[in-house]
Amino acid sequence: MSAPLLSAAFFLLKIAVNANIFILTSIVIMSINKPKIGDKAPEELNILVEIPLGEIKKFELNPRTNSLEAERVLATTLPFPFNYGFIPETLADDGDALDAMILSNQILAKGRIAVGRPVSILKMTDEHGRDNKILVVPVNETDENYSRINDLTDLTLPMKEKISLFFKHYKETEKDRWSKVYEFGDKAEAIAAIRESINKYQK
Repeated sequence: MSAPLLSAAFFLLKIAVNANIFILTSIVIMSINKPKIGDKAPEELNILVEIPLGEIKKFELNPRTNSLEAERVLATTLPFPFNYGFIPETLADDGDALDAMILSNQILAKGRIAVGRPVSILKMTDEHGRDNKILVVPVNETDENYSRINDLTDLTLPMKEKISLFFKHYKETEKDRWSKVYEFGDKAEAIAAIRESINKYQK
């Protein structure tokens, strides 16, 4: 995409955020080389960042064009509490790659590949069915608030509340969209879900 068109795309997104407008048309913001899950999966995973920490603009990778596209602006005042993306070469129940949330206070750029360790899973459903989220910690994390996390028991109550609160409410004002949060699972459950999604992708 040329520089003028890229600037125009971000200008439109800025207007939408300020006016709290829903964006339903896709705006291509960058092309992505087809990412890989990584050689150490499922213990260590590549995660492609679609939405940085603090954003309310939702971006998704279009698998047909390998382009990162602006899908919509969330109709909520709650920004994404952590960086959010997906695990390549996986297939979840909704037909997309398995979602992942990266537990870190560092803002990661859209389109960046982060390497993370799975530590937990958030069990939830939405209008498409099961919609679990894998929680990972970057392998190179230096903040001990996150680097010390190895399993569900290491997640603090405020951290779990921040994540569950976001996913309970991030669709509540959107027509024909909804989400329901159930519980957090441990590392073993997260790895089992990843293995299941890898097997589905490879079939």
